[in-house]
Amino acid sequence: MRRKPTPRVRSFKWVESSCGSGLFDLSTDLAERNDLSSRKPDVLAHIKSRFAAWAECMEETESHGPFRDF
Repeated sequence: MRRKPTPRVRSFKWVESSCGSGLFDLSTDLAERNDLSSRKPDVLAHIKSRFAAWAECMEETESHGPFRDF
């Protein structure tokens, strides 16, 4: 089973999993104990937006690896 991606922008990391989700500032919280989602909604929105754009770009990119569907 593949893990869900955990996008990072600067020192911030967004985690979303079956165990929970959150926004963490790794420069001050390496243990990821203090969820900043409600205190920094603008940062969370920015990370989600950048991740969505990246995911869309990857979806449009043709696979060049050995696992390509024919």
